[in-house]
Amino acid sequence: KDRTHDVYVDDIRLVKMSSFRGESIRAISLHNYYDGGRVWFDEIYIGEDSTMGFHCPVVLPNGTFRMDRPLERGWNRIEVGEYTSSLRLMRRHESHVSTRTMYQREDNKFVVPFDGQGENDFTSDVKFLSGDGDRIHEKGKFLAGSLLRLPRSQSLNNGSGVDFGMHPDTFIWYGEHDHFVDPRQVTGAVMACSTQDFVTWTNEGVMLHYANLTDMVNGGTSHLHVEKPKVLYNNLTQKYVMWMIIDNGIRELGLAGVAVSDYPNGPFAFVRSLYPDGNQTRDQTLFQDDDGVAYLFRTYYDTVENVLPTAVMQPTWESVKNSDGTTNFPLSFHRAEYHPGYDDYHDIYLQRWRTEDKPWKIICINRLTRQEREVSYGKENLNFDGEVCQDPFEYKKVLGQGNPTYENSKDGIPSRFLDPNDPANNVWIPNSVLGVKGQPWASNYVEGTCGKRKTNNDMQPFDPDLPHRELPDRGDCSNISDNPIHPTLPDKRIGPETIVERRRAKYVAVSRLTDDYLDTSGTVKTFEGELDGLDLLSIVRQYSGGEGDSFGWTDELAKEELGTTFQPQFHDNQFAQALNWDLEHHQYTELFNDRSFYSPACVYDGQCPKRQ
Repeated sequence: KDRTHDVYVDDIRLVKMSSFRGESIRAISLHNYYDGGRVWFDEIYIGEDSTMGFHCPVVLPNGTFRMDRPLERGWNRIEVGEYTSSLRLMRRHESHVSTRTMYQREDNKFVVPFDGQGENDFTSDVKFLSGDGDRIHEKGKFLAGSLLRLPRSQSLNNGSGVDFGMHPDTFIWYGEHDHFVDPRQVTGAVMACSTQDFVTWTNEGVMLHYANLTDMVNGGTSHLHVEKPKVLYNNLTQKYVMWMIIDNGIRELGLAGVAVSDYPNGPFAFVRSLYPDGNQTRDQTLFQDDDGVAYLFRTYYDTVENVLPTAVMQPTWESVKNSDGTTNFPLSFHRAEYHPGYDDYHDIYLQRWRTEDKPWKIICINRLTRQEREVSYGKENLNFDGEVCQDPFEYKKVLGQGNPTYENSKDGIPSRFLDPNDPANNVWIPNSVLGVKGQPWASNYVEGTCGKRKTNNDMQPFDPDLPHRELPDRGDCSNISDNPIHPTLPDKRIGPETIVERRRAKYVAVSRLTDDYLDTSGTVKTFEGELDGLDLLSIVRQYSGGEGDSFGWTDELAKEELGTTFQPQFHDNQFAQALNWDLEHHQYTELFNDRSFYSPACVYDGQCPKRQ
């Protein structure tokens, strides 16, 4: 039967997959073919491979590494989240302007519905994305970021009494090795290889077997495996501390794991699994500053919500309309700009006394026969004495003296007084935007602090005191001019706060570890950014010359303030929700005049009359 065998000398693989035929091995002989040479064998092991098929890197003639690594994966598509930016649907609000005839054209000239684009609803600033997630899932590589440098002062002595790495420095590489006995279950271990020249590699064996992993967060019993292990030496505890990512077969956990060892080549004892600072992790590495402080670097995705108060549409001014839709110019002026002349019921009292407020109609009545005749307007209709009637035979009855030769007086001289109780003057109520809640002009007319009054001021048309009456200006103590001319203002951000835009991006969190390197301390700094399709584990530490505090956090960390990776909602302090924002353009709440100047709502709550 064809079989293969490997030969390791001092844990260095020298014979690779050499074939032989046979069922078993009964004996083995060792020979020294060099004259005068001496050889010493300390320990010989013959048997099946206990490293689950793991092999250290092989340096090819072109200087590259060859190593069978597990499939390397990062954040999946679901965890990366939305990746397509989107706009909000546009909404169109019809007003008296857009409904005018000149804008109702089939060619959409002057006003183009839904011209332009809507506001941003969601923005994806995720820079790198593949069908698998944040990177293409491919065979892992030999990453220099997984190396642990052992200075000459340290050794690989694990109790055997043999020191390695004294001259020169030794580098140990740690990596996960998945071994599939059952395709449905992943077994394996964290393995390690050491080297001093990056050409010859020593297999240091199993550092931590997957069987020793535990889900201490969820309490699950599924088979767990390791990804991206990284080891640091803690000078304070004189322990080697390994951080790793722990997950199950369907990669739904994203835990971090911690293990410790007295020696760099293990074995490592599993300590705990956790969510660092409460977050899942798929991509992480360790960093040790020159002052001995260690940090956990890890990436995560988050969506920042930009919040603003809801936009409240502002009214568009409109002239007062008659029932047929035509403009009522006098009332438009009076309701826009108060004028006492429009508010004086007795403005034509003299014309009333002279019946000039009625069309021309004068009748001459015969004193004997009672026969009546109507005399038309004009000098040509006067008698020889220049009188309208024949005196003394007739007497005159005056029903109206409006001059028919003038358009303004042919039906009688009209009063400029605009009666608020006239239904024709209450047809139009402001409603330019949805937030406007208007009431009839008659109700606004009496909402003043100058009090309610009779329209004739309690003076009859023939009151002899009319020439001496006072004409008060009610413009400042009433809401008669309830429709003042105003510009069309942009929407005001005064409503309840709402999410106006969401933005998703990738972040890096830097968490300071506790002094024993076994947990995060709660001090966290975050910044936005991502590597070009690479893992954080690919980053190699660049020494800064022993100064320590590479991040310049000494003063900040001394405060021992806790941090978080939670991205709070972003608020713009230029805007704030207004009190009673929903009543901003309401002239009444439930009943007409319930917000008048003399109402409790105005006196006590400040909900006073509104002009549109």
